[in-house]
Amino acid sequence: MGMHNIEKWSLHYMLLKTASGFWHNRIYYRRVTAINYDKLPADEPLIFATVHQNALMDALAVLYTLKGQPVFLARSDIFRKSLVARILYFIKILPIFRIRDGISALKQNDATFNKTIDVLKNKNGLVILPEGFHEGKRRLKPLKKGIARIGFQAEEASDFSLGIKIVPVGLDYSNYFNFRSELFLNFGEPVELSDYFNLYRENPARGMNKLLEELSKRLRKQMIHIESKGQYEVIDLLREIYRTRMVKLMSFSTPRYPYRFFADQKLISILNQVQKEQPSKIEELSPKVRSMTEGVRSLRFRYWVLQKDLHSFPVLILKSLFMVFSFPVYIWGVIHNYLPYKIPVWLIRPIKDVMFHSSFKFVISFLVFQIYYLLLFIIILIFADPLWLKLAYIASVPVSGLFAFHYYLGVKKIIAAWRYNFMVLARNRKLETVKKMYDEIIGITDRIVKPFLTPEN
Repeated sequence: MGMHNIEKWSLHYMLLKTASGFWHNRIYYRRVTAINYDKLPADEPLIFATVHQNALMDALAVLYTLKGQPVFLARSDIFRKSLVARILYFIKILPIFRIRDGISALKQNDATFNKTIDVLKNKNGLVILPEGFHEGKRRLKPLKKGIARIGFQAEEASDFSLGIKIVPVGLDYSNYFNFRSELFLNFGEPVELSDYFNLYRENPARGMNKLLEELSKRLRKQMIHIESKGQYEVIDLLREIYRTRMVKLMSFSTPRYPYRFFADQKLISILNQVQKEQPSKIEELSPKVRSMTEGVRSLRFRYWVLQKDLHSFPVLILKSLFMVFSFPVYIWGVIHNYLPYKIPVWLIRPIKDVMFHSSFKFVISFLVFQIYYLLLFIIILIFADPLWLKLAYIASVPVSGLFAFHYYLGVKKIIAAWRYNFMVLARNRKLETVKKMYDEIIGITDRIVKPFLTPEN
């Protein structure tokens, strides 16, 4: 498959998407949650405008949620090598050229724009990251004009008859980098290009600017947007520190997505407003949050440990006993999965842009695990007997691998809870200081947040 027929359905692409989609949605991420996807208009030409925070993972999040075979736009510099370009066309990615690529290179966008018309007419779905570059921060950057230009030019070339809609897509990662973290997608109400046709005909620049202005508003509604640059780190830390409390204040039954997102978004909305109207309140919190965070890290704890005065000893004993008795399963999983798990970790170390780490880990892990399991299972099928033993072994390897990963995380949490309890009982001064600062931050944030959660507000 090349650029000339990228909008056509492909069996080979379908097989690759199915296999890699399973790895993305079921293995690499512990849970992928998407809301409002079922409300999207069916069988219409749609452009998906996705926030850009986590390199390739942002595009993949949409790819493995959408049905069919959507087409993506990506920066042209990754198409420089012919072999790479053929691979990118196969996985339905089109190049977009920027000013930094040279004025002469911009002319090559004509071919891409013409091809996007075919994609939209074919109703594949066109996915664009309109911010133009990724940034590992929860805020919306200014949108580039490319998405508006593509939409209007496609309509113009079709005598304004396509009926293109732009769907804002917000993303939220529980962790940008970690294997088995969680991913959340929030599809918003589409922007109809037809609402801007008259303005575009009168003045194309104004029409595109108005469209981008509206799209920016809708994207902010679908994501967590921290407006402040100077206090970004403190506000983002408060999001983690105060999340459990916020979930309770909003009467949500669970801190999982989508409720986790709703709680975070509401908290950030409040803090954004307070930062604008009463910045002294955030400034009061800033040194306390930084100092407490440093203390938590020096104690090798996470914030969740501080949420209780003491963690239940009976629960800790039961969890510890479970870990002891299931230790052989953990060892079995480590023996058979350590190498393919570690290879992606080793290979990404030279990559300087850390926001690419997750993208490379996903691609490398998908390839490495498939090859590793295939070779391992061929050996077992040839040399092991009887058949039931072969099948039991093959089933045990991936299952025990996932178990071993979560076992390791679980043990770390149990050890942290035991350490915390013993330090509390021993009246560890450093912990007492950190816990006091934590409780003080929760109290101050309560006074900031609660007035915004009354029925009148």
